[in-house]
Amino acid sequence: MFRLFASSFFFLVASLGFSQFPAALADQLQSNLDDRVELYGDHGVSVCVILPDGNEWHGQAGVNGNNDDITESTVFHGASSTKTHVATCMMLLAEEGLVDLDAPWTDYVTLTANFDEEITLRNLIGHTSGIKDYLETGGAAANILGDPNHFWTPVEILEDVVNDTPNFSPGEDFEYSNSNFVLAGLIIETVTGNSLEVELRNRIWDPLGLDDTYLGAYDEYANVSGGVWWNFGSGLQTYNDDPYTSMLSFGYAAGGIVSTSTNQAHFIRNLLQGNVVSAASLEEMMDYSSASFSSWTAGYGLGLHHAVGVGGSEVIGHDGYYSNLSSTFHTNDDCTIATMTNTLTEWYG
Repeated sequence: MFRLFASSFFFLVASLGFSQFPAALADQLQSNLDDRVELYGDHGVSVCVILPDGNEWHGQAGVNGNNDDITESTVFHGASSTKTHVATCMMLLAEEGLVDLDAPWTDYVTLTANFDEEITLRNLIGHTSGIKDYLETGGAAANILGDPNHFWTPVEILEDVVNDTPNFSPGEDFEYSNSNFVLAGLIIETVTGNSLEVELRNRIWDPLGLDDTYLGAYDEYANVSGGVWWNFGSGLQTYNDDPYTSMLSFGYAAGGIVSTSTNQAHFIRNLLQGNVVSAASLEEMMDYSSASFSSWTAGYGLGLHHAVGVGGSEVIGHDGYYSNLSSTFHTNDDCTIATMTNTLTEWYG
């Protein structure tokens, strides 16, 4: 689900082809950001654009939950862009021989949940497991908002919240399900003996210098939060006076990342330029399930989805839609963009 906002940036950048960021283009991009706040209902937005030569533009507009200006260091909830980080970590574990993507989940963890024992790790990070989505149930909002201080563990989510009646047999279809990545995150923790945030930091964030990226509710951070204006089923409301503990721990490996647009852009750029996983692993991540094309923009791989951009460009990455909106994409002509907002608005393209 590629954002109109993001696609307009790609059109402006890719069509001009400058090696440096022209002032006129920067002014136009900033004008677009200002319009998001003044005309389209976003309270605060942040964007990072990187040109093929590495030249960067950073833009912000609006305010956070404390009514302070959004800055480049303001962190937002990355929502489902989390999945690319977790899938990347799983690929790195597979490269080290710590996991086998084609082995069943039961080789690594034991749960009381009655998930099909033939579901593989590849099924999980490719959304072909058939496990129902716990965030798409009628009780999800009550779980998130019932006690804002409640810390949800992945075992609690999988055993007590996820409906373990399958939608289909493993590998027979595609259906996007956040439950897949909660189980994948738990497997990462079990195999390594470390928490998910430690594995993400040691394997991805620290090597790439992503000092403003965290796993929300698990990590402490000094960055100012962008805030939350969201609709959990009762209309758009502000949640800036409540702790985000329940909200972010309930997202966990499916949607719990907290980051800046700059860090998000550098992550996806490095991943798709081949600087994080091996060429073979990256090729696997971009092997889009044939079944996914009927329900996804242009195919879903392993923690990455493909969208068709403007001018014949391929646009690859992930977006997010949970407590904040995010889009993190890279093109085959080496342009990168990450957009983040603290408000549920109509960004769908």
